[in-house]
Amino acid sequence: MTETPGAGDDEGATMAASAWAWSQADETEAVHRPPWGLAWAQSASVLLVAAVIAMVILAMGSSIWALTHRQPAISTVSVPAPPHTVTVQAAPSTTTVTVAAPPEPTATHAAAPRPSVQPTVPVLTAEDQAFFARQRADGWVITDSQQMLRTAHQVCSMFRHGESAEQVNQWLAALPGPGQNNMQMALSFSSNVLLSYAEC
Repeated sequence: MTETPGAGDDEGATMAASAWAWSQADETEAVHRPPWGLAWAQSASVLLVAAVIAMVILAMGSSIWALTHRQPAISTVSVPAPPHTVTVQAAPSTTTVTVAAPPEPTATHAAAPRPSVQPTVPVLTAEDQAFFARQRADGWVITDSQQMLRTAHQVCSMFRHGESAEQVNQWLAALPGPGQNNMQMALSFSSNVLLSYAEC
């Protein structure tokens, strides 16, 4: 016959039950796990390092791309300055010799006058005058008309040789002077050239 625990012997039943019971005085140690805060901090630092590396790669790539895709510099066309004409008139030699009484001869010499050098003033064509009128109407103050005409004729020549308006305006903006790096002044200048000179 089989006995059920707890039916006859209370002491045996208690021993069998206590062998299977869980004890608070268990000698095994619990596994120590790191706190979640440390795990999150490590993940964030790895992501931060990856983001910094990505930014460095992006910056280097964009600078390399900018260097390899620059527009070539516009070639400059030099136009020789117009020749200056100097007119020199030779003065006639005026030597007067006066002969008096034989005992006292006298000679009088008159100095030749200095030759006068007259600068030539270039004649403005109707197109040049129209160009100056447009420039003044746009508020330009003309201090060196010869230089402005040379530049206008050079701009006209550039247009005749197939240069684009963008290239001409960049060239004008690069010229030294008060309008340097001013694209609005360059645009005004080139527009007035195109409106004034028929052959452009």
